[in-house]
Amino acid sequence: MFWYIFCDFTKGNEQYSNFIDEFEMSTRSKFHQMTLLTYFTFTSMSTVGLGDFHPRSDLERLLGAFLLILGVSTTSFVIENFMQMMQAMNQLTKSFEESEKLSLFLGTMER
Repeated sequence: MFWYIFCDFTKGNEQYSNFIDEFEMSTRSKFHQMTLLTYFTFTSMSTVGLGDFHPRSDLERLLGAFLLILGVSTTSFVIENFMQMMQAMNQLTKSFEESEKLSLFLGTMER
């Protein structure tokens, strides 16, 4: 959605081709526009980049590069937090197993 708004905002410059004009986005239904924009986003973010939809002007390329870096950074941040959470859960399990072994050892010592 942000991509479409940006392209629509920069549309006034007739010197360069525009994403909206090039792929005739304004003639399509809102549902079709959102489907194509979602497809474009996922193919870009997954680094597949099939090339059927792509930025047309330098401003669009700059925004696309910025959004890709932002997306990768956000994904890395989420994965790092998930890994830290899993490590913390693993430490709790490890601590429980050690206390269970200590209890078994002390129970054996009493006999």
